[in-house]
Amino acid sequence: FALCIEETSGALILGGYDSSLGNTPVRWTQEANASGSSRNYYKVELGGGIEIAGLRVNLPDFNFGMLDSGTMLIVMSTAAFNGIRSNLLTHHCNVPRLCQSPTWFSPASCIILSNQDLRLLPVLKFSIGSVKVTLGPSDYMVKYTVGGVSYRCVGIHTLPSVSPVQVILGNVFMMPFIIVHDRQQHRIGIQKRRRSCQSYGQPPNSTIRTRAITRVDGPGLGF
Repeated sequence: FALCIEETSGALILGGYDSSLGNTPVRWTQEANASGSSRNYYKVELGGGIEIAGLRVNLPDFNFGMLDSGTMLIVMSTAAFNGIRSNLLTHHCNVPRLCQSPTWFSPASCIILSNQDLRLLPVLKFSIGSVKVTLGPSDYMVKYTVGGVSYRCVGIHTLPSVSPVQVILGNVFMMPFIIVHDRQQHRIGIQKRRRSCQSYGQPPNSTIRTRAITRVDGPGLGF
């Protein structure tokens, strides 16, 4: 099955996935320590850190994670988040007010940022097993509008520790991608999404559904 998640809707695609929501092939990686039918979550290796603007940053509590569509944000330990924030405050003070004390880059905090200022933030690259996955600023800084005012909110939440794994990769992580689960071969596929989830199974310029999917509608992201 495959998962496609957007801010206000999505699709659960049962059976085979034909790659039509992206322009590139699905990239596959093995689940970490897959244990057959007894497993109850999808565990992946994270390699002990991420790349920030191309610079490798080792992080504590960052060896294993799980993909979880039931979690809204990316959840990691406080120590891991502090490692990311420390890098930003060292190398990216050109972002308005980022390096002021206190910094606005705190878990799930929101700030008004112009699109131009948003683009000054770095790209984050995660290692999901053997697959490199990139999140841009518009991915991990979630757009949130209230009272006609648009904010950007840090799409990361922290806990002193995260169990049963060290990191939870929730919807903020998954929304830019199609996540494909091959349960028989215990592997996970990742494809950059280029089209709306709702377009799956429909020929161009048509509303006729040609493949059965389950559509999921919701109120959108909330903070």
